[in-house]
Amino acid sequence: LMPDGLTVISGGVDTRVLLWNWQTLQITRVLEAEDKVMCAAYWPNYDLIIAGRLDRKIKLFSLKTGNTGFDDGLYSNVVTDIAFSADRTKFIVAGWGLGANVFSADERLLLEIGGHTDSITHAEFSPDGRYIITASDDGTLRFWNASDGKELRSIPHRAFRQGMFALTPEGKRLLFCGGESVWHMWQLNRSSLHENLPGE
Repeated sequence: LMPDGLTVISGGVDTRVLLWNWQTLQITRVLEAEDKVMCAAYWPNYDLIIAGRLDRKIKLFSLKTGNTGFDDGLYSNVVTDIAFSADRTKFIVAGWGLGANVFSADERLLLEIGGHTDSITHAEFSPDGRYIITASDDGTLRFWNASDGKELRSIPHRAFRQGMFALTPEGKRLLFCGGESVWHMWQLNRSSLHENLPGE
C-alpha cells in the first residue's frame, strides 16, 4: 500500500506493474517492466516504483517524470521481495541469492544477512523495526536483529517452503501460506513454534 492509503502495487508474469485503487479496484496506472516481475514496491525517498525482474534486473519507474532506469547495485540475483520498514528509513532486498541486503532509504548498504540454504521467498520488518523476518525454500522462518543482522531464531516447518507471510499491525501474530496451500496463523509469543522470541 502506498502512502496515500489508496494505491496498491502489483506485478506479475505479464511483465507489467499495475497501480490499483483498492477501494474501486480500478487500475490507475500501467508500467511496462519488459520482463516477468517478481516483486514491486514504492520507494518514498525518490518517488519511484522499484520492480525486481526474473532476468535479475531491478527496474525503476519515476512516478513524477515517467522516466525509467535500472539499479544493479541492490542485489546480485533474482529479487523476490523488497520491503520497507514502517518508518520508511530502511528497506530490505531478498531473493534467490540465499541472503538479503538491508539499505538505508538513501541506498547506503547497512547489513548483509546470510544463513538460508535456499532462496528467500519473503522478507519483512516487524512493525516496531526491531526484527527482520525471512521465509525460505529451505523450510525455515528466521528472525534477525535489524540493528546488527544477527540471527535470533530459526524455525523449521514444511509450510515455509514457497511461502509468503504477513504480520499483524501490532506484530504479535503471523499469517503464513506456503506450498501446501493452507493458511497458518501463530501468536508469536505463545505458539509452540515461536516461544520466547528475544526481547519479548
